[in-house]
Amino acid sequence: MTGVITVAAVLLIGFGSAAPATESNSVEDLAWLAGCWASIGGQPGSGEQWTVPAGGTMLGVNRTVKDARTVAYEFMQIRETGGNRIEYVARPSGQAGAVFVLVQLSEREAVFENSSHDFPQRIIYRLRADGVLQARIEGQVQGEAKGVDFPLKRVGCAADADAVFAEGALLVLHEKVLESHRTGDLESWMALEADDYVSANNGAVSFPSTAERKAARETYLGSTTFTVYRDLRPPIVRISRDGTLGWVVAEVEVRGTQVSEGAKTEIEAVWAWIELYEKRSGIWKLVGNVSSRRP
Repeated sequence: MTGVITVAAVLLIGFGSAAPATESNSVEDLAWLAGCWASIGGQPGSGEQWTVPAGGTMLGVNRTVKDARTVAYEFMQIRETGGNRIEYVARPSGQAGAVFVLVQLSEREAVFENSSHDFPQRIIYRLRADGVLQARIEGQVQGEAKGVDFPLKRVGCAADADAVFAEGALLVLHEKVLESHRTGDLESWMALEADDYVSANNGAVSFPSTAERKAARETYLGSTTFTVYRDLRPPIVRISRDGTLGWVVAEVEVRGTQVSEGAKTEIEAVWAWIELYEKRSGIWKLVGNVSSRRP
């Protein structure tokens, strides 16, 4: 829950002080956060979901719906690390991911902090006596203290809760596709894909081998510098009923430069594509892509 700043800071009272986090803390201490939470005052479908603690992690997904459309989303992870600390990993739509460290914890409050982040620097969850989960982000913006609250109420989890978390996982993978282009990280891009990858582009279907894809992309990324490679709108994600297939429909703005035979060419385009995923041995793999460029 990193959100976007919209209001001035609001003083919260009545919760008491949380104790500093210690090496003995575990994600089990945050079990009160698990479950499904609906946004109070938000439109239907807006809210947050967290898995129960297991394997040293809790996984979460947040969604904001407006006029029956998803306008923002976030995939989160709370995890134990080898350094005897607990981290909150946030991957919001349209923004770079960030890591916050647990600094305070009580039976019904957790505070995560990253003082070097632009905004927020703190993420706070407080479970009030009336059962409301008060999620809050706060920090400094141009030297001024700011904060915004996201009150949530516990609701029953829908039967498709697993699909919601799968959607979050695919959104993270989609962002990795974009980030690989922006950074020129060929290895990260290749690691997402299955060996039997299928491509449909420019009126042709092809089955390039891993070696062929790697060679072509080395040339492509080596000659191209992207200044913009981002979603123009929140991607559409769908999961099959059996949970083994998924697809991400995206509209992506691309800007940059490409060098060919010593000549530099400006790139300015919008691509629409569908990323096709299959869950294999519990891991989502990118098995195909169908793409077209806007005329």
